[in-house]
Amino acid sequence: MKYLLEHCSLKPLTKELSVSLADFLCEKEPEIQKFFRSEALDYAQARMGSTYCFVNEEMCVVAAFCVACASVSTDEMPKSMRNKVNRNIPYIKQRETYPAVLLAQIAIDDRFVDLHIGDEMMELIKAWIVRYASQIAGRFLVVDAINNSKVIDYYQRNSFRLVFASEEEEKEFCEIDAQQPLKTRFMITDLKLNTD
Repeated sequence: MKYLLEHCSLKPLTKELSVSLADFLCEKEPEIQKFFRSEALDYAQARMGSTYCFVNEEMCVVAAFCVACASVSTDEMPKSMRNKVNRNIPYIKQRETYPAVLLAQIAIDDRFVDLHIGDEMMELIKAWIVRYASQIAGRFLVVDAINNSKVIDYYQRNSFRLVFASEEEEKEFCEIDAQQPLKTRFMITDLKLNTD
């Protein structure tokens, strides 16, 4: 079943819609819950990112995501990932930096997680970004995924790849002490390959 496609519409966050987000539940990730409940509108007004909501027939926010402009710098990537990123780009067009879209936040309201709509949501987000990005160009979709095996598996299932092969390599790059936990993992997907 395609719940989001059949029962929801995608709406940009407005002051009116932010009232519906005030009770958005994401209890496993309090920071994400706090963002959608009380920070997303300010973030948008500061032009730091735009939030969009999947809203059902009862005007309840089922899921939400925030996107922002970004770039992917290949000269800072490990060589193996740099080669993978450049492999699908004609040599004459290869650059050190590519336009990208950052998936800054993404969540499904806890009351709707039993519908198993995560993969459908990612598919719709990618399609929407490709349509939107055609206006401003964005080759890649990047995310700082919460460093949790279920979250990483979700993104990998949806064609994202880890930029750094190990947590140690990512900590070294980000200048995080080896003894500190790595809270997120940087992941990337090529939007052109997802839509051709």
